[in-house]
Amino acid sequence: MVWQENCFSIVMITKLVEVGRVKCCKYWPDDSEMYGDIQITLLKTETLAEYTVRTFALERRGYSTKHEVRQFHFTSWPEHGVPYHATGLLAFIRRVKASTPPDAGPVVVHCR
Repeated sequence: MVWQENCFSIVMITKLVEVGRVKCCKYWPDDSEMYGDIQITLLKTETLAEYTVRTFALERRGYSTKHEVRQFHFTSWPEHGVPYHATGLLAFIRRVKASTPPDAGPVVVHCR
């Protein structure tokens, strides 16, 4: 889907584990991995106080082009309720908007 729709940004608003329960499977590699006919390579991880930005290169078998994707992972959403202050979430949203090229496909947003 990300390849087909030329998505550049994936927004993840959940932790992998909350209160000892798996909330989301880790769907990205720590290095490089094949998923069907698409190889995903982690290029960079930027860990900040309230979120993490991961940059990936996607290469599809039979295609000469590479596709760069960024995953914006908001890591400070509380297990119950909503963030006490909106400052971190607003900075996160600004970062996603500023980092997504105007000609990119839709932004993929998911929680658990």
